[in-house]
Amino acid sequence: MNNELDLALETIAKMHKEIEHLREEYRIANKRYMDDLDLIREHALHAEQAAERADERVKEAAIMAADATGLAARTVEIAAKCAKNQADAMGFALLEEVKLIPGFLEVVKAHIAVAAKNALDAQIDVAREIKLVAEMAATVIADRAVKAAETEAAIIMESQNTKPI
Repeated sequence: MNNELDLALETIAKMHKEIEHLREEYRIANKRYMDDLDLIREHALHAEQAAERADERVKEAAIMAADATGLAARTVEIAAKCAKNQADAMGFALLEEVKLIPGFLEVVKAHIAVAAKNALDAQIDVAREIKLVAEMAATVIADRAVKAAETEAAIIMESQNTKPI
C-alpha cells in the first residue's frame, strides 16, 4: 500500500511539474503573441505616418497646381488686356504686353510639370513604404508562426516521452 501511495505521489509530482512547464510555455507563447501584436501596431503606425507624409506631398502638389492655374488665369487676363489695348489703338503698349505672354506660358508649363512630378513622386514613395511595411509584417508573422509550430512540436514530443500512470 505504501509503495502504491509513493508511486501515486511521484506520478502526481511529475504531472504537477509538467503542468508548470506547460504554464510556462503558455506564458512564453502569450508574450510572443503580445510582442507580435505590438510589432503589427508599430508597422501600422509607420504605414499611417507614410500615408500622412504622402497626404502632405499631395497637398503641396495641389497648391502648386493651384498656383499654375492662377498663372494661367493671369495669362488670360493679360491676353484680354492686350486685345482691348489693340482695340483702343495702343499699338506700342500692345506689342510690349504681347511679348510677356510667351514668358507666362513657360512659367505655367513649368509649374504644371513640377506639380505633376511631385504628385507622382508622392504616390511612388507611399507605394514603396507600404510595400516595405507589408514585407516586414509578413516576415515577422511567418517567423513567429514557425517558432510557434516548433514550440508546439517540442511540447507534443515532450508529452509523448512522459510515461502514463
